[in-house]
Amino acid sequence: MSSTQNRILVLVGTLIALFLGMVGVAAMAAYKPWGVRDSQRELFDTIVKKNASDNYLKDRYDGLPRPIAGTSGRLIVGWVHPNEAMEVSTMVRNAGEADLELALSSDTLYGWHLSLEKKTLKPGESTSLCLRGHGKDFIVPPSQQVEDRFGPDEEIEGSGVWLMTSDPLKREIELVVEGDLVEEFIYPDFIQPQLMDPGDDCAFDFLVESRQHEAFEVLDVRSNHEETDVIFDRVGELSAEQVKAGVRSAWKINANCTYHEYGKHAQILEVDVLAGQSRQTFLVPVNIRVRSPIVFFSPEMDRRSGLDVGTLDAADEHEFFVLTRLRGELHRNLEVLEVKPDIVNAELRLLKTEGNYQMRIFIPRNSPSTRFNVDGDLGFVRVGDPKDPEFNSWFYLNGAVTNTAR
Repeated sequence: MSSTQNRILVLVGTLIALFLGMVGVAAMAAYKPWGVRDSQRELFDTIVKKNASDNYLKDRYDGLPRPIAGTSGRLIVGWVHPNEAMEVSTMVRNAGEADLELALSSDTLYGWHLSLEKKTLKPGESTSLCLRGHGKDFIVPPSQQVEDRFGPDEEIEGSGVWLMTSDPLKREIELVVEGDLVEEFIYPDFIQPQLMDPGDDCAFDFLVESRQHEAFEVLDVRSNHEETDVIFDRVGELSAEQVKAGVRSAWKINANCTYHEYGKHAQILEVDVLAGQSRQTFLVPVNIRVRSPIVFFSPEMDRRSGLDVGTLDAADEHEFFVLTRLRGELHRNLEVLEVKPDIVNAELRLLKTEGNYQMRIFIPRNSPSTRFNVDGDLGFVRVGDPKDPEFNSWFYLNGAVTNTAR
């Protein structure tokens, strides 16, 4: 056999060995199911195992007499008044052909007493699963909010309390409570109006509602911010959504405020209400955000950290252009007020569009090596109105200049 033939045989043998090795590895590899994200793999595996177990039990008891537990497991409480005693129930039926044994994992549910009328059901028999207690003892399920209960497709979460059964295909049924307390007054935890510009009016409104009182009065609404005007009036006709949510009466509060300094501002509204002979005051925080009066635009800049120029060669001149714009108060004239580090130069040129400037940032050739990319020691250009020290904004620079020839 020639040497050429030997080489061909060796090559073919090697390819066959590689192919067989790949087949062996493929046989041992545990491939992930197609289309399942890693974050959902545990849930997927749990569902697969449960389906396999259910199918096994169905096959095992197919044709055999067994108990069948029939119940929704839902206890619909509805609106719970704090001064009333409540009692609701749901039926549990044995739809099978053998005795059904029942038990509860707990005899309390959300602060109320839970009980079964009967714990053993003959085929065809039913019993009552009852939840009873006083409104003031009812602990509102954290997931059972109004928007969840009345949403068209919202799923009510379980309670963590189970009805245990001898049905081999339904050993545990988690109980669900649909209900909510009838609050005396409903108002926002806080208000977050839209971003506003310095000097502009910011209008917002909110409702004060009651599920207990047919009528109440809003006596006064005060703000800790001087430039806030508030008016309030009774809601004459409740909306269909309010009626569905159990609201009996409501007032609408309209507010308008102005801020001249940009940044975040915390405002507090104090609302005085009178229901019968009872007078109450509650606080509504208002979180105001006023945008900077001067804004910068560049395709190379980051909204938070400014312009990252990278590492620049000191042997060359470098320049960058940034659109600078006044949000309001277009009568003001902007100038460059301060620049850091010293090797950076900046100038503004007024454009044709009122309130718009082009800022040119440039670093001359043969500048000394300088770093301005360290936290607490970044570069910046401060732009503002030289006649008003409070009217300014900062444009940050991040980078370094080095002499690469050395």
